[in-house]
Amino acid sequence: MVNFSRIFSLLLKSGVKIAEALTITGKTSDNLVYRRFIEEASQEIGRGGALAPFLDRQPKLFPPFVTGMIQIGEATGNLNDNLIYVSEYYEEEVGYRLDALTTIIEPVMLLFMGLMVGFVAISIITPIYSISANISQ
Repeated sequence: MVNFSRIFSLLLKSGVKIAEALTITGKTSDNLVYRRFIEEASQEIGRGGALAPFLDRQPKLFPPFVTGMIQIGEATGNLNDNLIYVSEYYEEEVGYRLDALTTIIEPVMLLFMGLMVGFVAISIITPIYSISANISQ
């Protein structure tokens, strides 16, 4: 969503027509599903349709927040500003989720490293004790 909304916004801000901006935005996506759907959206816009209702058909690809912001942008003529807001929102959301994931993974990694160090220590110390026990007998 960040890449889609940011690239689409920049193209609109540069004066590119919506249908052409969608085509270019679709080509920048690495995800084939998004690429095909955005290309279909571009064709729909070329036929005179509205973007938000078309994107609303695939709520798994484009969440209601995105389609709502696009619909408001189309209605008010501030599509560019709304897309910038969407990109900033999702960029912050990714940051929050990444921080949460790091917070969850950190204790697990510490436990794993502790177990590895303990295993190595026991692997080294056990043979030394057995050798010293055999020498003293």
